[in-house]
Order: sequence, then C-alpha cells, then structure tokens
Amino acid sequence: MQYEPNIYSQTSDIVGFTDYLKPPKAFHDMNVEELLWRASISPRIRGHPLHLVPKVAFIKVDGNARMHPESPVFHERSQEVEWGKVSLIEAVRGLLANALLDISNQHFVLLSETCIPLYNFSTVYSYLINSTRTFVEVFDDPSSVRYYLSNYTRITVDQWRKGWAWFAIDREVASESISDRQYFPEFLKCKGHCFPDEHYLPTFVHLKFAARNANRTLTWVDWSKGHTRWSTGART
Repeated sequence: MQYEPNIYSQTSDIVGFTDYLKPPKAFHDMNVEELLWRASISPRIRGHPLHLVPKVAFIKVDGNARMHPESPVFHERSQEVEWGKVSLIEAVRGLLANALLDISNQHFVLLSETCIPLYNFSTVYSYLINSTRTFVEVFDDPSSVRYYLSNYTRITVDQWRKGWAWFAIDREVASESISDRQYFPEFLKCKGHCFPDEHYLPTFVHLKFAARNANRTLTWVDWSKGHTRWSTGART
C-alpha cells in the first residue's frame, strides 16, 4: 500500500506533513545553540515520502568586517569575525545551520563576493545534485608549524589536514559538521593565528568522510593580486 501523506490540515491545530517540513520563519528567535540543535535534526530514512525538488544553498562570504547575512534572521545579530580566528568558522557553522532548516537544501556551497560562475546555473546545479562526492580540499602539510600552536588532545599531528576554505558539501556532511562535539571544541583552543578556516573542515572531512571526498574544491582561486586571505564576513 502506497503511503499518502497528510498534505492538508483540517483545523488550525493540526499540522500536516508538508507543514511540518516547512522551515521556521526567517524571523525566528533561536539563539546560536538552539539553532545548531534544531538544524541537527535529520531523518534517518533515506528518501522522502513526497516529491521534493532538491536545492543548492549558496553561502556567501563578503568583504565586510562583520558577519551580516542577507537572511533577515541575522539582521539584528551580526557577528564580528576575523581572518585566521575561530570566529570565522563559527560564523560559517551558523550559516550552514540556518540553511539546513530548509529540508529542500541538499547541497551547500561557500562563495565570496568575488566569485564568478564559469558555467551557467543549470550546469552547476546538475553537477552538484548528481554528484556522490563532497568537494573539500584536503592535503597534508607536515612542514607547517601551525599544527603545534595549541594543545589538541583529540587530533594527532598525523590526522591534521589543510585546505582552502571554499567547499561544496552535501546535507549529511553539513549536518554532521554543525553537530560536531568531538573535534570542533579543539579549535576553540586556538590562540593567535592558527588559521582554523584552513584546517577545521579539511581535518573533519578527512577523519569522517575521507572515502567520499574528492580532495579538491570547485572554486578556482586567482592569486594574481597577491592576496592570501579570504574575505572576513559571511552572508547567506
């Protein structure tokens, strides 16, 4: 017998299935911890009992010195972020969590205000939606002294990885990363410029999703201006 979801509510007190799947209103009052908890709720059964058009969420990083997303939920709580500090990955985690509230978002791409698409949207969408890979640059840099800047008790030197900040990840990786309570707290110990934006996600993906990661990004970076840092703001 084919399952027929309850699409329409008979009274205002009854929530139908499609109503349940709707993301919270943009002007929600959740704080960061509540947002991360809410966004970490994920179905364990693959597939959906109704037709769902998968979407790609583009998380934009701008050139301002403050994290101030276009989404109204963040308009009254902009966050100071700084290049090379943990505040940058905290901001990205918050943006991922907000995008995860929409069950239709199946892939998440981090961009900057200077990113220019090399292909049309339909090509990019098709490539991401049909891919079984995540796209996070991951490589070992044994010569880097950054590995020794803090006392990381849960991450050994041989597990540490590096990569550029730009990523394209699927819903599972995004959900697992914002739910991470094992490795992310280690980066809160970061003192000085230990560049967690170049290390947290590459290290996390290496430890949890190495088999399905492409070990590369989908973003080509132009370093002709000699600029070695990404922009220090975030918006979605």
